[in-house]
Amino acid sequence: VPLIVVPAGIVITIVVVMAIFGSLTGDEKTPAENLELVIHGGTNQAEQALFNLIRQSVENQRALLDGSELPWPLPDGFADKLAAAIAEVDEDKYSTKLALASFLAGSDPRGVEALEGLLSIPETADSTGDVRFRTIVNLGNLAAAGLVPEGTATEKVLGFLESDDEALRNAAAAALAFMPGEAVRPALVATLADSSLAVRATAALSLVKLDPPGTEAATVLRDLASQATYDTAREANPRHFSRGEEVSRYRSTALEALAHLGRDEDWAFIEGFRDDSDMNVVDSVLRLLDGRGDG
Repeated sequence: VPLIVVPAGIVITIVVVMAIFGSLTGDEKTPAENLELVIHGGTNQAEQALFNLIRQSVENQRALLDGSELPWPLPDGFADKLAAAIAEVDEDKYSTKLALASFLAGSDPRGVEALEGLLSIPETADSTGDVRFRTIVNLGNLAAAGLVPEGTATEKVLGFLESDDEALRNAAAAALAFMPGEAVRPALVATLADSSLAVRATAALSLVKLDPPGTEAATVLRDLASQATYDTAREANPRHFSRGEEVSRYRSTALEALAHLGRDEDWAFIEGFRDDSDMNVVDSVLRLLDGRGDG
C-alpha cells in the first residue's frame, strides 16, 4: 500500500509515460532535484516536481515493502533537506507539507512528527477534511510498516473516532489496526456501535487484525456477511451498495474475518452460507472450509 494516497491508475500511467519519455530524453529528475524545484521553482514547476516526488516516494515505499532495491536511492543528507523543506514551505500549503512529510517518514521519525502535526489543522483550513484524511491514512500505512513509534500519533488518531466527519472516523478506524497503544482496542470496540455501517465495518475488520484478534467484532461481521444488511442500507439510500460485485466482496471479506477468529461458532456460521444465492460468496465459503479441512 503506498504511503501517499494517489489513485493507482495515475501512478501506473505516469510510470509508463516516464519509462518511455525518460529513457528517450534522459531528463528524469532525481528526488533531490525535484525537492529543490518544490521549494524554489515557479508555480507550475513546483507542482510538477511535487507530483514527481510523490511518485518516487510511492515507488520507493513499494520497493521497501517488497524487500527490493530502491528505484530512487536517496543521497546522504536528503532527510535533513526534507525536514528543512517542510519547515520552509508556507504554513498554509498543507498538501505540500503532507507530501514531503510522508516521504521523510519512510526513513526518519521527523516525518512522522510532521504528519502528527498536520492532524491539528483547524477545520476552517481543511473544510473538506482531505488533508487530515490523507494524513491519517499515511500514518496507518507507516504504522503497518513499523515506522510509528509507541506514543506517537496514536492519541490524535484516536480522537478522530469522535469526528462528525464519517470519512475521518473511517480513516481513523482503519489506521488504528496498526497503531501502537493500549487505548486502541477499547476504542475500536466502542466504535462497533458507530452510526455508520462503513465505520462499524472498518472497526470490526481492524479488531480482527489485532493480536490477539478482537472477538467483539463477530456480531458486526455476521451482519456484514448478510445480504439483508446491504438491502436495508440501499433502501435508505439507493446510492449505497448498488453494485452487486462490491456487496459480494464485502460479504466474503466479513466471512474471511470471521474465519480468522478461529472459533467453532464462527465456523458453524460460515458453513451456513454454503447454499447462499450469491455464487461468489459460496465460492469464498468453500475455499475457507477447504483451507480448514472441512470442504
